[in-house]
Amino acid sequence: MDPDLPKGSQYRSMCPERPLANYNQENNNPKEFKLAQIRAEAAVARKEEALRDSVEKAKWTAVHQHVDYDQYRQLCLGATLKPVAPGAIEGIMNNKSEAKTRRSRRRGQRGDVRHIQETPPEPTEPPQDRDEFDRQWRAASGDPGRRFRYLRMIPRESFARIMQVEIGFDLLGEIIASLHECWSEETDAPVVLGILTALPQAFRFDLAVTFLGAGEKSEARSLIERLCAAGALGDEELAGLEAHFQ
Repeated sequence: MDPDLPKGSQYRSMCPERPLANYNQENNNPKEFKLAQIRAEAAVARKEEALRDSVEKAKWTAVHQHVDYDQYRQLCLGATLKPVAPGAIEGIMNNKSEAKTRRSRRRGQRGDVRHIQETPPEPTEPPQDRDEFDRQWRAASGDPGRRFRYLRMIPRESFARIMQVEIGFDLLGEIIASLHECWSEETDAPVVLGILTALPQAFRFDLAVTFLGAGEKSEARSLIERLCAAGALGDEELAGLEAHFQ
């Protein structure tokens, strides 16, 4: 419906003429006055009445919202549009499927392949370079225990050499979280100390620390406090770690 048209022509621009526009002609031919025509006219009348109600509601909505003319016109033009159910747009692609036939029901749809995700086995040897470390680290995603066992496997000198390349705040936070969550035995204190002292040697370590969250920095301080309680830190090492992870 175009609001620029005269009011009498607005509704007719969207609704067709009624089937029984000339009542005198039907009265002159009573035999042709059929029940189906009455039902058709009633359906058109209900449609026109619903259109008038929708347009009037859109006009009052525009008045209450204090919109300009262009927005008012768009509200009137879209008065007959129906809202989309929540999630209908996201589910369009999911609901699109081929017609099922007797063969497809028996053999399944084309492209219906079940992907079986296999968990790679845990490594038995320490990594030789940074690429191998990153690959095994990503494979243990979501398993802090496996990541802690992987870190414990790497010698202190090898870990320092691997971390010299570069370290991002995401990897740094994951290492700290794995140590904080899975370190339970005091015999692993030298392993944790070696990792914490090797991390500051990484390229852009100071930048990565600045992007750590408050929780991750709190976990790093908790690890340092546990190392102090275990007697694994001297005064110089303690001051150095506190300066790096502050």
